[in-house]
Amino acid sequence: MQNKQLTTEELQQLTELQSNYSKIYFEIGQLEIQKRELNEQLETVSKNQDFLYLDIKKIQEKEMVLANNLNEKYGKGTIDINTGEITPL
Repeated sequence: MQNKQLTTEELQQLTELQSNYSKIYFEIGQLEIQKRELNEQLETVSKNQDFLYLDIKKIQEKEMVLANNLNEKYGKGTIDINTGEITPL
């Protein structure tokens, strides 16, 4: 039995298809790497948000203590943060 030979055009078509597969697989790999990097960044952001939320809670607690102290000293009112003037309620 004798081997047969593809035509130049058929071989070129086959080579192009293989090349296209390789390009697509490479791009999929690159996208997967980017996806993993983005997931790592999202995890970091999520952790930072937790810390920032705790910071906000601490600031709110300090604000409540200060507000209570000022209310006891000056009575209830509105404070102009720029001048420090208190307008009683």
